[in-house]
Amino acid sequence: MLLQSYVDEIDLLPALPRAWAKASSVRGLYARRGFDVDIAWTDGKFTQAVVRSRIGEAAVIRYGDTTIKLALKPGESATLDNGLKRRL
Repeated sequence: MLLQSYVDEIDLLPALPRAWAKASSVRGLYARRGFDVDIAWTDGKFTQAVVRSRIGEAAVIRYGDTTIKLALKPGESATLDNGLKRRL
């Protein structure tokens, strides 16, 4: 519902339930290859994600048709906005 991870891809909010569509967030989701993910959404649409790497890997992050490739060092994190652009 909130996150689906494949070998090298993390899909954000692939099937958010309609009942959860209001503004909300979730923290500490675990994705394959050692990633922790926090996700926030409003009106059923993704607004922000924080992706942290435990072991230093690369992954493609997807929301709908938009993707970004992240290569993070161990312990490094990236904050992504709703266009999957990296924020500082």
